[in-house]
Amino acid sequence: MNTKRPWAIQFYSKLVELKWYNRICLTMKALACRNAGFNCDAVIRGDTEDEIMANTAEHAIKEHNMKPEDIASEEFEEHVRSLIITAC
Repeated sequence: MNTKRPWAIQFYSKLVELKWYNRICLTMKALACRNAGFNCDAVIRGDTEDEIMANTAEHAIKEHNMKPEDIASEEFEEHVRSLIITAC
């Protein structure tokens, strides 16, 4: 019987052992486009809120035909920032 664990479990176990898992989880952030009111399965991920904001703006323009002036509004920024969560 092969007792070797799959690589993903080994990797996760090593992260936990080295206490890296919590560091990764506590820093990774995400935003689900669907939560912003779009019928879209995209999830924008990043290490910082600013990175999420930049990637969200790019996604909104490219995939949802939003105009740059709409994205530059304070309302848009407040709404998007309120939807950003810690990813893990």
